[in-house]
Amino acid sequence: MAMSVVAVILVPAFPTARRRSRPAYNRPPAPATLPSGRNARYRRFCVGCCFHVRSVAGVFPVASHFEKGERLRENQVMTFGKRARWNSRGIALVSIGLIVLSSALLLVLNRQGLGVSANVAQLVAVALALPGVIALLIGWRQGFLRREAPTSTDLADTESVLAWQVEVRLRNELESRLLYDPGPMPVRWRFTVDARLMDRNPGAQGEGEAEFGGSDVEIEGMVERFLSLPFGRLAIVGGEGAGKTTLAFQLALGLLHSRSDGDPIPVPLSMDGWDPGAYTTLNDWLIHRLRLEYPNLKGTVLGGRAAEYLVERGAILPVLDGFDELPREARSSAVVSLNRSMRGSRPLILTSRRDEFLEVISDTESVLSSTAVVMPRILRLDDVACYLDRCLRTHRQREQWEPVLASLRSSPRSRGERTPFQQIAGVPLWLWLVRSVYLDSGADPTPLLGKGRFATREALEEELLERVVEATVAVHRDRGERYGKETLPFLTREGYDVVRVHDRLEYLAWLLRHAALDGRLPQERELAWWQAGLLAFPEEGGWWSRVRFRGFLGALMGLHGFVFGFPVFALLGLWKSGPENVLPGALLGALLLGGVNAILNTVSLEEYLSWSKKGPGYANVGISGRARELVQSVVRKSARAVLVSCFMGIWIGSIAGMEYGFRVGLSVGATVIFGMVVFLSPVLGFLGGLFEWMEKPIRGGRMVSPRSSLRQDRVLNLVRGASWGVALGACLGLLSWLSPEVGPGLAIASFTFCAYLFGVRSMVGGKEFAAWPSYLVATCRFAYERRLPRNLMAFLDDLRVVGLLRAVGPVYRFRHARLQDHLAAAYERKRSARGERTNGPLEAEAEGLFVGGG
Repeated sequence: MAMSVVAVILVPAFPTARRRSRPAYNRPPAPATLPSGRNARYRRFCVGCCFHVRSVAGVFPVASHFEKGERLRENQVMTFGKRARWNSRGIALVSIGLIVLSSALLLVLNRQGLGVSANVAQLVAVALALPGVIALLIGWRQGFLRREAPTSTDLADTESVLAWQVEVRLRNELESRLLYDPGPMPVRWRFTVDARLMDRNPGAQGEGEAEFGGSDVEIEGMVERFLSLPFGRLAIVGGEGAGKTTLAFQLALGLLHSRSDGDPIPVPLSMDGWDPGAYTTLNDWLIHRLRLEYPNLKGTVLGGRAAEYLVERGAILPVLDGFDELPREARSSAVVSLNRSMRGSRPLILTSRRDEFLEVISDTESVLSSTAVVMPRILRLDDVACYLDRCLRTHRQREQWEPVLASLRSSPRSRGERTPFQQIAGVPLWLWLVRSVYLDSGADPTPLLGKGRFATREALEEELLERVVEATVAVHRDRGERYGKETLPFLTREGYDVVRVHDRLEYLAWLLRHAALDGRLPQERELAWWQAGLLAFPEEGGWWSRVRFRGFLGALMGLHGFVFGFPVFALLGLWKSGPENVLPGALLGALLLGGVNAILNTVSLEEYLSWSKKGPGYANVGISGRARELVQSVVRKSARAVLVSCFMGIWIGSIAGMEYGFRVGLSVGATVIFGMVVFLSPVLGFLGGLFEWMEKPIRGGRMVSPRSSLRQDRVLNLVRGASWGVALGACLGLLSWLSPEVGPGLAIASFTFCAYLFGVRSMVGGKEFAAWPSYLVATCRFAYERRLPRNLMAFLDDLRVVGLLRAVGPVYRFRHARLQDHLAAAYERKRSARGERTNGPLEAEAEGLFVGGG
């Protein structure tokens, strides 16, 4: 009998092979109905029994009815669907039937003897497992669980949520680039005349003038020009710091403002994280990035498959930034993948440096299909002078900068006769640096005149890159002192130590580059906080590094247990023994707790690094407007726990009944069911419902930032650890309390001891979300070595406010790749001066990249 119940529960629990959902073009929707034909009634019965029992076990809900798919656009059909309904009456009938059948079978087998009972039980197990196997084969063969398509209202609701989040992100990004203070730089763009960069298809550019709508100030005209492109594909190609990313973001924001219902949503995405080997198609990578950068889409009606619905429907216009930052081999694969993915008139915006774009065309003998290419013109120095003049706030600044503006307006036509400042002023990157270092900080701009201080253009560029950290931090410090409002809390606590900030940024830039070189990180431009462990603990150090890691982690665990246990055991000793024995008891209890925690919860280096390779979890504990959802989740999980408890009781009672008789089996089964339903099911139901409710984001909630992502993952880990720790600790503490030899004091100590150990273990031993513990250990290592601050997130967020970093979803990026390369090269030169060497086989490659600048 035991085997029969287990077979009925487990055999249908194996997942059926689901077909990959794809859009079907110019094809009517296939009806999704139950099997029909010969033996249809028996097949429906088998499948129904299988799915009813499987739903009782909590594997997935019952599919009670099937409907035809709905057309989403012209001749486009999605075969996706939403969760089917629960058939409560069917579940109850099947459960009662199994209980009655089990009881009757026990009664019969008890009278036949043990030998006959075993044989009959085997036959019954096969008979009950057969419908599950048949249903499994039918479901795999015919795609039984075909789900209904989402409605147009569901898709429109999800698109509106994504469009709002993208607009907020774009506005914040453009504000950080000083686009509205006082206005955008007047960069002019035109379609390229270089035939090597473009597709020979004459329709790629469309008809019209060679100018692409004028300058960045006239963004409305650029949006209209983009919308007039026959295929809606645009590559923005230019030199370093030419304003490619800014133009792409301006176009995306303009397209959002002019967007109508049904138009694709422009979503900016950084390309340096795309591995064409892992994501062979553009759609796969888009789905991955949307789930990472916009987790709030899970809070919409479409749930966890919202990103897949939007991408497969063609509702995303990818704005791919930084094509040149991909490795050379990856760029070639990316071009092939993009051309395969851009079927029909699928729109696209891509940015790249000119040399890398030409290089990949030469390698692949191919260009982006039907894609227009625009390139920037060098800023006219008269326009540069007008832009700087609009940035001046006071009359004193105007008087101070008047010679500089006059030199720009009267600059010679020949570039060879221009001063270093006049040579770089036409590039947006260097113009921003000049404004940050000299204008916003109030520094004397006289060194920019002539060739007295800076003999070459390269010398001026190095000076600007070297001084931008000090200048931007000083500007925000002065603003805080002037207005009495500190916007940089971490740097304020450290006294605005600019030298320390500069050293930390150099180390961080070097560390990202070095980790990307030796394969620890997939790219060097993104700083994801949950990957801090990969930066702090290299894996190639051999056995000695693993021993050192275990010692470091064990010391942290022991210290944490001691700090937690000392006040708890001190209060417990004060309550039980009085003040004279508080210190010895507290020390003994804290040392014991710390030692056990260090032994139990110290993991290997490989397991720790696996924490950093997982993405962060997202938790939301806001109860406002979500109380009903919490109650429904708890009730649903509790009902499942009760049903599972009943089956467990029947199973255990069946085993006891075959061995000791029907009455003993009935008594044991009833006892198990009563105990699990009364004590275990409420706890499991509450915890399961709480976690399910907590991990569901709010529809249209706040934008995900690195700090919010860390905070949500921390809440998720703390709630999980506290819940499981308190639940298991309470059980053991209650058992200790019921023992006559144990008093209440020892029972409370047992509860505290077990709750802490089980809570920490549930966090560090979690199979899904352990990003926050990994981040804590890594930041402790950085602080121990005096490389980076212990509160790394607060430090990075202050640099974002300053403008040296920018937040892209849950990750940070340097303001510009050239700035990151300069800082990394400066740190490498310091290491070489100290006699330090880069460990590992990539030493020569690292030195070639670092020494001499970016």
